[in-house]
Formats: sequence, C-alpha cells, structure tokens
Amino acid sequence: MRTSRAEPALLALLWLLGGGTAGAAGSQNVKVALQFESRSSNRVTAADPAGRVIATGRGVRGHGRLTVDDSRTRVRQTTSLFVVVQDGGEGRLLVAAAVPYPQIAFFYDYATAHGLVATGIQWEQVGTSLVVRPSILPDGTIRVRLTPHVTYLTATGGGEVEFAEASSDLRVPAGTPVALGGAEQHLSTLTRQILGERASQTTDQLTLTLVATVE
Repeated sequence: MRTSRAEPALLALLWLLGGGTAGAAGSQNVKVALQFESRSSNRVTAADPAGRVIATGRGVRGHGRLTVDDSRTRVRQTTSLFVVVQDGGEGRLLVAAAVPYPQIAFFYDYATAHGLVATGIQWEQVGTSLVVRPSILPDGTIRVRLTPHVTYLTATGGGEVEFAEASSDLRVPAGTPVALGGAEQHLSTLTRQILGERASQTTDQLTLTLVATVE
C-alpha cells in the first residue's frame, strides 16, 4: 500500500485544527484579587452643665448637675480589585484614573530620579495601576509579580512609565488570603503609595490582603 505525499501535510493540518490546539485550550487562568479593609473609630466626650439659682429671703441657693455624654463610632470599610490573567501572562489592575497633585509630584520625582522620564516636563494628570504577572509553580503555589505603572498627561501629549525596579514578588498558596506587609510577603514603597496606604494612615488599622486563585 502506497502512502501519498499529500498525507503528511494533511495530517499536519488536522493536528493544527484539532489536537494541536489542545495545549492552548487547556492553559489555566489565575484570578488575582487585592482586598482593602480599613477600620477607624472616633470617640466624643461632651459635658453639659445645667443648673439654677433660687433667691429667697434667707439667701441664695444653687442647684446644679453635670451630664457627661460619651459616644464611640466605629467604621469598617472593605473594597476589592481583581483581574483574571492567563498563567504566565499579564494583566492590569486600575487603581486610580486621576490622583491628587501631591501624589503626582511624588511619582514625577521618583521617575526623574531613576532616569525613566525627562526632567522639566510638567505632569498635569496621572493615573495609576498595577501590572499583574502570575505564574503557577510546580508545587501548586502561585508567584505573583506586582509592578507599579503610571500614565500621565502633559500640555503637549502624554506617556506611561512602568517601574520595573519597584516590582514586588509574592509567593502565595492558591486560594488562601495572604496579608501583605509581613516579613515574607511585603509590597514596595511605590506600590503602597499607589494603593493609597499613606492617605489611609489616619485610620486605626488598614489591612491589605492578596488572594490568588486558579480558575
């Protein structure tokens, strides 16, 4: 039985249309979520004096009392950002479309100090985000690299900067919330600025938690 020369080409075509795509279809996705929980409390103590004076023929008598009101208010706020990324790929978490001017100056000074942008160009508006690059490791844990990223507008145009030198590499168990800021899992100073941790220092407690889940 003879084999036609066209058969190898036909088999290759069938492999590409069928079995050859099995590896790409079977690739896994990773959902990376950042959770923010802030807790604050406010205590107010107020004194309300009240009294009266009675004048009689025998003299003056006074009656008084002091009422003290002590109240405490507790506030708990929880927010979350997430992105779904293919294993080994990259996605982006948009944190802020426009940041206040003091933060613009901070990011500009950081970028110029590291030679990432030219000096003398004023940034008029800045948006912040984190580039997320997750990888599933052989032991089932997930390595997540978070890289600060800013986009900026100027009077004549704009641009974007990725701060690769400020990346944070985290290794977390799949599906397990991990608090950021410990000895093993911590974020770079620039990433903390982008996430607004400095602006939240007036609260009693701010917790940043990362959860990476295989989809």
